[in-house]
Amino acid sequence: MSFLTLQEAADQLGVHYMTAYRYVRTGRLDASKSGALWQVHVDDLKAFTEAKDPADQTAALTSLDDAWLRLYKRLVAGDEAGSWYIVEECLSSGMTPHDIHDRLLGPAMTEVGERWSCGNLDVAGEHLATATVIRLIGRLGPRFSRPGRPRGTVVIGMVAGDSHALPSAMLADVLRLHGFQVIDLGADTPPESFVAAARRANELIAIGMCSIGGQEPTSLPDTVATLHAEGFGEHIFVGGPAVIPADLERFTPTPVVTNTAHDAVAFIEASGEAAAVAS
Repeated sequence: MSFLTLQEAADQLGVHYMTAYRYVRTGRLDASKSGALWQVHVDDLKAFTEAKDPADQTAALTSLDDAWLRLYKRLVAGDEAGSWYIVEECLSSGMTPHDIHDRLLGPAMTEVGERWSCGNLDVAGEHLATATVIRLIGRLGPRFSRPGRPRGTVVIGMVAGDSHALPSAMLADVLRLHGFQVIDLGADTPPESFVAAARRANELIAIGMCSIGGQEPTSLPDTVATLHAEGFGEHIFVGGPAVIPADLERFTPTPVVTNTAHDAVAFIEASGEAAAVAS
């Protein structure tokens, strides 16, 4: 027999059914659904028992070292409930919402992207993971709210031709946590939309553009050129693996390249302080 029911797997592990269920929903024990029932492949159960001392399995439920990898497994399965279980586990263990982005969602989605690009994950798994993590970000959103008057407005978005919406959505949450009002234009944003949003923004501090890249050349230099022509050159910061700094050197001032959300926050806060001094 290649598969065991979850109850049979729990019996072999010597744990309660709900403990085995938690192993599955938090990504520690690989399992699949057949109708309404969970099934565990005998090889996966063997790998689970050999990877950990059975006496330590319950204690291992609180370990966060492999949380991002466990989340990856639930994301590609489209398991929102199991994915949220892992998020809540990390929050209750001391992670901040910012940590959830940096140490959990980000690494898990990087794994999705790398496995998809190498052909080790099919397009269905990639779409399931993306759709699931978007819903997780939506559920996390209220935890990033901060009371008080906004510190100014930041316009962000993905450049034209880039269909990845997650990077700007995750950065938007972090910026809101730091007290900024955010206009997130999302994926595939044409230069004209950045300009229009910047004009409408109340107390504009910065304009951020991200480019993850793909098969087509990035449109980032064209967007930067448009913003410079409209008088917004001093407000620009950029980020993402498709950013080529040499392409931006012709602009004065040159857009600031940020490698992390922390870099972006530091630039925006410095820009806000400079604007306050100038006024």
